Amino acid sequence: MIFLGSITLSAQYKDFYKEGNAYMSQKKYALAEQTFRAGVIADSSLHILYTSCAHALLMQKKYAEADSALDEVLKKDANFFGAHWYKGLNYLYWEQDSMAIISLKKYVAQAIPDNNEYAKAFYYLGRGYENLLISTGLTDSEISEMIAYYQKYCFLAEGHPTTTRILTFIEKVKTQKPINFKGKWVYKEK
Repeated sequence: MIFLGSITLSAQYKDFYKEGNAYMSQKKYALAEQTFRAGVIADSSLHILYTSCAHALLMQKKYAEADSALDEVLKKDANFFGAHWYKGLNYLYWEQDSMAIISLKKYVAQAIPDNNEYAKAFYYLGRGYENLLISTGLTDSEISEMIAYYQKYCFLAEGHPTTTRILTFIEKVKTQKPINFKGKWVYKEK
């Protein structure tokens, strides 16, 4: 038996992951967070509960807490690619695009290509670079990386409505980008 304040749980019979995901699908993120946290207390070796809890925290805009939960997973298993996925998303929502790119690159390096999030990771990588291009600018090589990630996404997600916007954006960047510029270039919508 596990004791959580006045609540007594039998870890043997409670499916924290299933219950927490049910709350997530109902957009009851605080309840999902509580359920995942209870699962972590019951069995801290279940890394999926940490990442699920981080997802619930992210949806509540508790970015620092989500980051801490993901750090716990990565301390135990630095190669747990699901933690890199959620860290990347968390950083994007937290508007820390450089950190998002680092985490998403780690995810892509370890993820299974037929995984549902695999194509989305290339979108989010491109998006992180795009956010930086618009705000602080990118070097020529970073612009090339952004374009490559977006093109990979467009290939993997062929027919998705976002690909039209992305391909249009890539063409605008290519036509507006100065030739042989030094340092960083900031994209301005014309």
